Amino acid sequence: MSRYRNKRRYDSGRTSVRRSTSLAGLLLILGFMGLRMLFVGDDETPVVEMTESDSSDRTDENWQTAFVFRVVDGDTIWVDIDGIEEKVRLIGVNTPERDEEGFQEATDYTVKMLLDKKVYLEKDISDRDKYGRLLRYIWLQLPEVGSQKDWQDIFFNGMLLEAGHAEIVIYRPDVKYLEYFKRITDAE
Repeated sequence: MSRYRNKRRYDSGRTSVRRSTSLAGLLLILGFMGLRMLFVGDDETPVVEMTESDSSDRTDENWQTAFVFRVVDGDTIWVDIDGIEEKVRLIGVNTPERDEEGFQEATDYTVKMLLDKKVYLEKDISDRDKYGRLLRYIWLQLPEVGSQKDWQDIFFNGMLLEAGHAEIVIYRPDVKYLEYFKRITDAE
């Protein structure tokens, strides 16, 4: 039993402030839980579907300009970001591994499209994977704010899917473009 449980408070102002703070905290928690339930998918992981009315804020820390100087395979590259070399794993797509059919085709496609080029990296929720690689979407040029027009020509993650060199892979919570990827693969 708490040693303060039976003690009387004589400063009624402090008591009401404490009660107001507790009530506000409780309302905040309940509001968050309600909002979370509104945006949570079946497996309790938030899923955001991008629509043509959505816009990307390219002025924040979620966007970086990089130069691709090495391709490891179809879904992993090395980039230079302001003089810092980083290994990048593409989000939402998986290409064949070295011992699998289609590996060379996927790697060659990534070399053709990205090697020695400037690209734009977009972060989703996670910054890095368990191997220390940056997790990013790769854009050949910045997308038009609020539009998916011409994404098939500038959104490399989607281009890999559309060309048949990759399959969708879901590593939650990084699912910003999952619905877009599904539309690409459903159209095939």
